[in-house]
Formats: sequence, C-alpha cells, structure tokens
Amino acid sequence: MNQASDSEFPTAIAPYLDLKKFMNHLAVETFLAEGDGILGPAGLANFYLYRFEKKNLFQFIVWDKDRSFSDPEQNIFRNFNDNVLARRALAVPEARRAFLETLQKCAVLAGQPGGWLESQINRAVNQVRNAAVQDTNKLCPDAQGALQPCTNGQFEEGATKLRDFAAQRSDVVRRAVSSAGFQLSPNGPRLSTGGGPLMPGSLLALYGERLAETTAQATTVPLPTNLGGISLFIN
Repeated sequence: MNQASDSEFPTAIAPYLDLKKFMNHLAVETFLAEGDGILGPAGLANFYLYRFEKKNLFQFIVWDKDRSFSDPEQNIFRNFNDNVLARRALAVPEARRAFLETLQKCAVLAGQPGGWLESQINRAVNQVRNAAVQDTNKLCPDAQGALQPCTNGQFEEGATKLRDFAAQRSDVVRRAVSSAGFQLSPNGPRLSTGGGPLMPGSLLALYGERLAETTAQATTVPLPTNLGGISLFIN
C-alpha cells in the first residue's frame, strides 16, 4: 500500500480497507472536533482494528471519546498531511467526496442553535446534573488529561461549552465544506415546489424526482420517519 502510486493506491488498499467507510469515520470525528482520535495532534489514538474472518479487510472501531467537542472552529483538514493513510485517501476523488458529503450530513443533522445536537446535550446534562452537583468527590480532566478534583461551577462551565459547540459547529463546517468545493450532485433528488406554512405534527405531501432508489410504502401507524432508507429534514 505504501509503495503503490497514487493511481494504483485505491486498488492496492481495497482488499484491506473500505476507503469510503474510513473517510465517513474521519468525517464524524472531524465534525465532533475529536482531539485524540485517528487525526489527533499526538498521532493515531483510541481505536481498535477489527479484521473480518477469512479476509484481509480491516475496519476501525473507535473508543474513548472524552476529547470530542474540543473546538467549534477546528479546521476540517487538521492533521491530514501528517497521517499518510488519510492524506493518500483524500487524494482519491471518491474518498474525498465521501468525507465532505458526510461532513455536510453531520452539519445538517446536528442542526443550528436549539437543534438536535444541542437538545441531546441538554438531555444528557439534565440527566446527570443532580448527581454531579451532589457528588463531593467528582473529578475533571486537566489540559493533559489527568483527573483533578473539580467544582460544580466547572460542571456548569463544561455544559455551557458543549452547548456553545453545538450552536457554532454546523455553520463552521458548512462554510469549510463549501470552500473545499463540495456541491451536491446535479443528478440528486429534486423536489417540486408548492405547499403552504407547516405546523408541527401536520402531514405534508412532497413530489419530485429521484427521491429514493426503491419504491416503498408505509404499512404501520404511526407513520415511520424513514422509508426506503430515506428521511427528510426541514430547516
């Protein structure tokens, strides 16, 4: 794999690693501003390698995500040049597109201030707040990761930092992905115009072209939020 030329690299690595899945993995860690993962500043860290039975194919399995949400302004290509595998993968057009497209999806799904990611952070904080406040032996990691006694104020500061990340990261990533030249395929889904204002809980009919790869029909009530592998997100 190291000796293969750029043109030979995708074929040479294919028996060992699914480049698209690898880039999807890097995109999620990148969106979350993972500070100690595959592209961490200290080098590759915090993953297992799983090899499929009777194959040479490997897959990365992550663990230890306590350094995620580190910086909402983090560059989406941080440390790519320092990691040979990531650098060579980014030079493969299909893999580069997979990376940027997954980043775009992350930004859409996480949402703006008050969106899905912030709501999940608030839910988690509210679940543990009382226990954290009452705990007189709680520990927090310092800048080097060593655990030190911490206060209720530090707990609330940490929760605020997470909310700030959720409020800012999507826009930062959207701008960076756009600057990197990513555009949705012109052959992608097309929606017809029409319809009035939407109300929460109401039904909406959408028409268009290439909305899914298969024909599917809902058979359960309440109606599913995913049909034929497709979901629609508004705003």
